[in-house]
Amino acid sequence: MHRARRWVQIQRFLILELFLDDDTNISVTTTLPIEANRTRGLSLRGPDGTAFSEGYGLLGSKASAWIIIENVGNAPENQIAISWDSTDWGSNLEIYDSQGNEENAIVLGPGESKDMTVRLPQFQIM
Repeated sequence: MHRARRWVQIQRFLILELFLDDDTNISVTTTLPIEANRTRGLSLRGPDGTAFSEGYGLLGSKASAWIIIENVGNAPENQIAISWDSTDWGSNLEIYDSQGNEENAIVLGPGESKDMTVRLPQFQIM
């Protein structure tokens, strides 16, 4: 049985040099280019995993609803700015992390998710 040993050097390509165990004078060297494809995408879900979240609030305080934001890509997402369309309650929604800190721009690593709340300041009946 013949086995091959390999030596790998990583740069932006792989250099493979294979030697025959029985005779190290016999070898093969090849260069393989490395190509990495970056995928991007964010998932925004409610607490039950669907695209729905329901929130509540008391008059004069902030109304809030839980959401989960996940980076479904294979690269970091830095400074994710979130903007909101106008709602029946206004367009000045705020987003907070699970410790209660307001976040204006979110940073997520590949596959990372965060539990957050979306809050509407000074909830009032219109």
